[in-house]
Amino acid sequence: MTIAPIWRRFAAIVYDAFLLAGLWMIATMAMTLVAPDHPIVLRLVVFCVGFAFFGWFWTHGGQTLGMRAWRVRVERVDGHALPATTALLRYLAGLLPIVAALYCVSIAGWIASPIALAGFVPCWLDARKRALHDLVAGTQLVSAQGAQSQQRDGDEHHGRQAG
Repeated sequence: MTIAPIWRRFAAIVYDAFLLAGLWMIATMAMTLVAPDHPIVLRLVVFCVGFAFFGWFWTHGGQTLGMRAWRVRVERVDGHALPATTALLRYLAGLLPIVAALYCVSIAGWIASPIALAGFVPCWLDARKRALHDLVAGTQLVSAQGAQSQQRDGDEHHGRQAG
């Protein structure tokens, strides 16, 4: 098990942000047609779509599409897969700095937006480079080897040429 580098985590976050933005646009368009005057319902739907996206991937293989592209996998600190309750806890803890940043931005303006990154400060302090949401949920991000690289490593170990 190798701890995933922080830069690959952020690359996966950017990748997933684009995918999630598309899902949120579809959900918002649908909600605008169904219930245009219910902003609380829209917020609840956006929250649920986000959790459905992350929760499904985290509990089914430990990798979102962005995490697959950047070879990162989330697992419990004991190495086991995430159950739905742990995925929900990780999702909620990951939202805390974002919600705090949105609140601060509403008061102080965009200068307060870096608060959204506060949850990643522990990455530079923790030996396993875990973010706040990982510490709260008891999870960690590890480097995920692709099937081809695992096969190649096995071939080299046995003295065979890959390819």
